[in-house]
Amino acid sequence: MDPRTCRASRIELDADALRHNVLALTGLLPRSSGIMAVVKANAYGHGVRQLVPLLAELGVSYFAVATLSEALEIRTLGVDTPVLVLGPVDAECLPDAQAQGIAVTVFDPAFVSRLRTSLKSSLPRLKVHVKVDTGMHRWGIGREEEVVDVLRILREVPKVEVEGIYTHLARADEPDVDDAERQHERFARLLARLDAEGLTPPLRHVNNSAGFVRFPERSYDLVRLGISLYGIPPSPRLASSFAFLRPVMRLTAPIAQLHLIAPGETAGYGGGFVARRPTRLAVVPLGYGDGIFRALGDGRGEALVRGRRVPIVGRVSMDALFVDVTDVPEASVGDSVVFLGTQGTEFLSPWEVADRLGTIAYEVLTQLGPRLARVLRG
Repeated sequence: MDPRTCRASRIELDADALRHNVLALTGLLPRSSGIMAVVKANAYGHGVRQLVPLLAELGVSYFAVATLSEALEIRTLGVDTPVLVLGPVDAECLPDAQAQGIAVTVFDPAFVSRLRTSLKSSLPRLKVHVKVDTGMHRWGIGREEEVVDVLRILREVPKVEVEGIYTHLARADEPDVDDAERQHERFARLLARLDAEGLTPPLRHVNNSAGFVRFPERSYDLVRLGISLYGIPPSPRLASSFAFLRPVMRLTAPIAQLHLIAPGETAGYGGGFVARRPTRLAVVPLGYGDGIFRALGDGRGEALVRGRRVPIVGRVSMDALFVDVTDVPEASVGDSVVFLGTQGTEFLSPWEVADRLGTIAYEVLTQLGPRLARVLRG
């Protein structure tokens, strides 16, 4: 038995919500396009081991991760859906990708020579996707001539199969889409040249979640969907475009103890909370060791108790925090406290939490720690 499941502080995952999201997003795709489900960083904190088998069952075309270790973890789940590593892979580890049928990204011409010397002749051909830099200037080959040269050279490497070509949009979630338009146009010009020279790989992909709702007609062969699969818009300004989605995650923990403290009394490290009235404090076994940001203490963050919002007070410690339930007099030991997700008619969005922290929902989600059990329901 996984000992984490003996702890009531956990992440609950709604399988029905994930099914709904996949089917709804698939319904918006052109017939010729498929979903590349982005499951890096433990499926954006949700849990690879819990969600990847279900996503495979739902028929996603491809998985994308950031590292080879993440890709190999998918293979340990018995999932044989194609997987692409978006980030760098050390040359000495390429035979592992060969053996497991994992595709890797070529985003620098210098990597081609390492491919030649690292691949094993006894293993299947390594699938590669070439990453083009159309303006983000992170990973990718920037000059068109270099892209063409790399594709020509890769064709001659005996143990390589060039399967895909892609780029990444830097600003698709912003109100002004001109920059994303320029990236799309640059990629389209490159593809036109590759078509003319017979060099276009079979799989082309550009759009992420934000790009998909902005440029659905440019979905090509695959659309890389990450945060939207989990029912969360890629930015608050696009919330209405993703209103049909359902959040998959609920982060919950129980009230483990209640304290009644008098005005002037303090609680927590450094007496971080000072009662200004007779106060009922609920102690919850969740802390920054689980990914609850310490900055959410002192009333900056909120939680849900019996469907009502209550403040997180005092200092968040590694393993526990306080919520003030004075205004929820019926709150009892054992009651569920929700920090992300729905309770009753209230909803705490990762974007709302992120706004209180001055960050983004992606960071809020991916900081959720490994000692929280991910429990799939439905």
